[in-house]
Amino acid sequence: MADKEYLNKFIVSLAAQWSANESIVISTTNAEELKKYFAANAKALLDKGVRIEQVNGTKALFTISPADGSYKVNFGEEEFENYFKDFLRPQLVEMLF
Repeated sequence: MADKEYLNKFIVSLAAQWSANESIVISTTNAEELKKYFAANAKALLDKGVRIEQVNGTKALFTISPADGSYKVNFGEEEFENYFKDFLRPQLVEMLF
C-alpha cells in the first residue's frame, strides 16, 4: 500500500480490464495525482471514458464502479488485510495483526 507506483500500476491494470466491457468511474482521495498518472501512462483509458473523481472521507484507497453506479469495489489497506485474514490460520493472524 505504501508503494504508490505499484498501486497506480495496479489501478491502471484493473481499469484496463474492466473498462473493456463497460464505462467505469474510479473514486479516490487523490484524484488529481491519479489523473496525472493515467495521463502519463494510460491516456488511452482516459480517452476511452474512464473517469477519475475526487472523494473525501472515504476509508478505501480507491473505489471502482460502473458509470451507471450499479455496483462498486472498494480497495484499501483494511480491505486487503481482511481479505487475506480469511486464508490464514488463527495463530498466524494473531502474530501478524
